[in-house]
Amino acid sequence: MYSVDHVYLKHFVLLHSHLVPRYMLYAVLSTLSIFGWLTVLPLNGGFTLGLDSQAGAYALIYGVSISALFSEIFLRETFIVMKKERI
Repeated sequence: MYSVDHVYLKHFVLLHSHLVPRYMLYAVLSTLSIFGWLTVLPLNGGFTLGLDSQAGAYALIYGVSISALFSEIFLRETFIVMKKERI
């Protein structure tokens, strides 16, 4: 019988019998949001903020930069958790 300390695994999520750092899921989501900003906003099909307007360009720059910042933070935290807490 094995016992695992809950505090030890507080930064991990069980995903299909694999332990994955929780921050990795957030990093993947924020990285996908970068691709979402780069593909959805420039399309003018029914979207009111196209790149032809100055507001659309600012929204694109703001969205991509904030998503990139979040992605960098979450990836850094993922590497810290993986280095600190070996399983």
